Amino acid sequence: MTDYALALHGLPLCDAVSVLERDGVLYEVVRYEAKRDIIGAEDWRVVRCAIKNNVAELTVCRFRTEIGD
Repeated sequence: MTDYALALHGLPLCDAVSVLERDGVLYEVVRYEAKRDIIGAEDWRVVRCAIKNNVAELTVCRFRTEIGD
């Protein structure tokens, strides 16, 4: 099995899901929410990927990836 922990780390959630679906790997998404809201955080990124019972568990957090004035 591909080392998804390394391959998916840092990817946007939609890209990580596309890779797993392409490879026929089942997955679950765990969203980590900060206690306070991050203004402008619009991008869910993979911060951890673990394989448990042949299911990829993606832990994702919101990041602010576009910086403007």
